[in-house]
Amino acid sequence: MSIVHGTLMESVLAGQPNTDEEWLEYFRTFHELLPNANDLFALLRTRTNDTSYTIVAKSVSSAVRDVLDLACGDGNLIDDLLVQLPNARIYGVDVCAAEIAIARGRFADESRVTLDIADAAALPYDDNSFDCVIAHQFLNFLPDIQRYLREIARVLKPGGRLLSVSNRGWQSDREAIWIKINEAAFDAVKRFYPEVVWPKMGDMRFYRENGVREVFAQSTYFDAQTFSTGSFVSSVMLTPDRVAAIYNRLYFYGLLAEKKHVLEAVTERAKQLAKGDLVEMTLPFRLVSVRVKG
Repeated sequence: MSIVHGTLMESVLAGQPNTDEEWLEYFRTFHELLPNANDLFALLRTRTNDTSYTIVAKSVSSAVRDVLDLACGDGNLIDDLLVQLPNARIYGVDVCAAEIAIARGRFADESRVTLDIADAAALPYDDNSFDCVIAHQFLNFLPDIQRYLREIARVLKPGGRLLSVSNRGWQSDREAIWIKINEAAFDAVKRFYPEVVWPKMGDMRFYRENGVREVFAQSTYFDAQTFSTGSFVSSVMLTPDRVAAIYNRLYFYGLLAEKKHVLEAVTERAKQLAKGDLVEMTLPFRLVSVRVKG
């Protein structure tokens, strides 16, 4: 099994923990090579048939006039924001040019949407620009999180709100179907790289409620007294082949050049876990709300 890209993969496949710099390089390259990789989140639904994008969009106050979708990707959240906030101007920013190109095509006729290519640590906006900043499945992947929170606080208006959505520690439930399938996938990699270790991807505190609280308690930019969280669970019924297709576009597995052994292992485990022809994939999420000081 050969490696498509990067020092992160070289490190972890050799049994060496990756650095934060290696992860950020991989993160950017992954999304350039595999835009649309986050389509899974458009499939997962709550019992009320809402996606995680819809839930966070519904959490934005109708009084908001300027909202920023941080790491907007190809624009899944923007679709919901356009519906929920008919009077707002919606900005999307992402470091990945390939993702922004897709989003620009998607919203070419939408005058309320502005899209920019930029790093989240150096946003191309003036101070006090936004009533609300949203980060969907993003803050949990950032090392040195305070650097990014400082920049988010800079572009928020005084008293403006940050909303963050991230999955809440699916690896903590050892009986979850995700875990059982991931074990099969990782075991397939181990057959080729016996020393492999799981990569470090951002700040693991975001997967624990007390960890998220700690992040914002340490911040000098946000008012910890306004911090609140909510949780919800989303799921989707998939065929084993469709589960394998998702693993074809997941971090770590997605940039292995020869993935057929991983995908075969995923398909086989999914068939074992299926009820009838389908597997229920369930993912828990956490929604965090906090206001900037001022």
